[in-house]
This record gives sequence, C-alpha cells and structure tokens, in this order.
Amino acid sequence: MRLSTGLFALVMAVSFAGLVPCPAVADPPPSGPGPVRAAGLARAWTASPAHATIGSSPTYARGSVYYTEDAWPLTDPRSGEQISRRDAVTGRSLPFAAAAVKALFLTRPATDGVRLFTISAYENAGPVAHLRAYTLTGRTLWSRPLPGEKYVLTVVVTGRLVIAAGESGCDRAPEAGCARTTIAAWSAATGKAAWRRTLPGGSAQIVAAAGQLTVSTATGPASASLTAMDTSTGRTAWVRKGLPAGPLAADRGNVYLAAGNLCALRTKDGSGRWCVKDRRYHDVTVADGVLYAVADDPVGDRDERVVALTTGGLARWAVPASPTGPLTVADGVVYFQHYPVEVPALPHPVDHPTRLVALRGSTGARLRDLPVSGGYSSGSVAVGSGRVFTSAYLTAVLGFAPTALSPRPGRPE
Repeated sequence: MRLSTGLFALVMAVSFAGLVPCPAVADPPPSGPGPVRAAGLARAWTASPAHATIGSSPTYARGSVYYTEDAWPLTDPRSGEQISRRDAVTGRSLPFAAAAVKALFLTRPATDGVRLFTISAYENAGPVAHLRAYTLTGRTLWSRPLPGEKYVLTVVVTGRLVIAAGESGCDRAPEAGCARTTIAAWSAATGKAAWRRTLPGGSAQIVAAAGQLTVSTATGPASASLTAMDTSTGRTAWVRKGLPAGPLAADRGNVYLAAGNLCALRTKDGSGRWCVKDRRYHDVTVADGVLYAVADDPVGDRDERVVALTTGGLARWAVPASPTGPLTVADGVVYFQHYPVEVPALPHPVDHPTRLVALRGSTGARLRDLPVSGGYSSGSVAVGSGRVFTSAYLTAVLGFAPTALSPRPGRPE
C-alpha cells in the first residue's frame, strides 16, 4: 500500500470506523481473556511486514490471525495487497493460498467463523471494487463486483449473508458527498445475490443486529437519513430523516447514534427513546447490555474519555483516555489503542508511545497498559484463544497472552 502518512491515517480512520464486528455462523464468538487474566497480559509475539507495510488490523478465526499487507517490496513497480495468516499462539507464519490483489485497498478481513471476506477497492488504479470470499486457508470461494464509483470500506456479516455497499453520483462538490448509496447482500457460502437497495446520500454507516440492518447516509451538510431494513430481504422497515450523521451501534431493542449527542431509537419503528447531551460523543458500541462510547468536551477537543452507560442512557463510569481506533468489548473487558493528546496543543508536540489499554467492563478500572509502538498508532483489537491481537501503525501485528504471574491491575508494563 503506497500511501503518504497523512492519507494512510485518513484511510485507516474511515476503514476502522466503518468496520462492524461480525457474528459467527458456525462457531461461537471468539473468546478473549476475562478481567483476571487480562490483568496479566504481556507481549507474546511480534510479526513484521513481509515486504513493506501492514495494511490492516488483525482478525481472529479458528486459531489463526489474518490481516492485510503489501504484496511486494516498495522497489517493485507493481502495487497490490495480500491477506497474511499467522498462528494465534506463536505468531508463526501459516500458508494462505490466495494470490495478491492489484488494488489500492484490501480491507480488514471479516469472518463468519468458517470463511473470510474482504473488499478490494480501486483495482488496477481504477474505480473498480470486489467483495471477495475465501476459506480460512485461502482458497478463493467467490468474488462479486461492488456497485458504484466510490466504496464504503465496510463488510457486514449477519446470519447467512454478507453485505457491502458502494456510492455513486459523486461528481458534485466534495463537501456534498455522493448522491446515492447501493447496499447489496449475497449468500456468504455461495456468493448468490440476495437483494440490493439504493438509498439517497453517501458516507454510509452500517450496523446489523437482531435481523435488522440500519444504514445512515449523509444527505446534506450535517444531515443524514437513517434507514432500517430486514437483513434477509432488504425490505424497508422505517426511515428517519434530518438526523445528524455519526457512528451506529444496535442491539435487539435499540439503534444507538453517536453524533454529538448520544441517542437511542427504537429498533421496531425508529422513534426516539432518549438522548444524552452532556458531552460530544463520536463512537459507540454495545455489548452484554451495556453501552460503551468515546466522548469529549462539547466545547473542544479536550477531556476525552471512554464512558459506559446503561442501554437506558444512565451513566455508569467514565475514564480519561484517547482511543485511536474502535472499542472492542469481549468477556467483560474493554480494549482499545490509546494515544495521549496534549491539551492545550503544544507548539512542538511531543511524540508519545501508543499503548494497548484493557479496562474492566463493569467498573472502568484499568487492568493493563502495554506498549504498542513508540509513536502514533491507530488500530482495532481482536480476541481469540484467550489472547489479544492488534497492529502497530504500518509496522507490525502484535499478539498478547496472559502470563503465569499477573502484575497488579493498572500497573503499566
């Protein structure tokens, strides 16, 4: 992936914000260490790029870790990406049969527990993209072209379907975005088309839960439409217009929107339930009946925190932190990469190390704090086999495992 540092940071922000945790079809969700064992996490292995740079954060499936990286050295005139596979316990490189793809982007692999899915975007330097499916050993199962001229770097796996989107009508002023977003669903096993729907607006945010797909599309400056559809048929259940655009989360009862205020809408009809307006919220996830969000001071970019709330909007805890990627919640632990932000900003900012932070989900207590890189890093966290995995900005994929002798919770390594 030949990108400038600034462009890469923008791409990673778009990619990770859009990626949705994917429920397994054949297997239960991967299991990470619980709070007690998370307090004893330590670096188990480090995997450097095979050629140039790491492209995505890792995904766990059935004892292996998968991620994307440059397929050829920087000196090679070709430009392409590949999926790499490593043993989750040892970090040892494992075979992955799929050939490299000549594309600018290859998104972080998503999984249903038995297959991998990724989007290859801007293939051969043109406005072409495909949704690709592989076995866990890299055998190609199927490939389907994505609609549109720009692409939502999001893969949603839900039930027996895999869902992706493309945008069209994007030749207007940059601030206006794209005119239309086409959402398409295919059989995860065969790639057979299930349904396709076109919605007004672009810059889509997509989330699936309890048989319903909810899509936010920007339809104007600071304005978006929220459309709920049946995941099996694509049939529209309800539409809410004139809402702010922002990250989404969903469970069986509610859709949650973090767009300045943090608001909950009823899954069945889109009617409002509650809004929290005390801070500026810009990320949200839901797990085990608890909301976890990232918020800062409504006046400016300061006093950033990770917060927990009930699904009724009541505050549970808040801790100072500056996540650089999405929150991952598993087995009662909240994980994220943390990069300290200087407030007020210094004339010559100091480059701080980025750290992997693990919080107890019930209280927000800091369980572990481990180095990821010597400077800025942005990445997602995955869990599996009782272990934790993430990536250091461009340079490495990291595996962490509980040690036999756990240090005191909250004590940095």
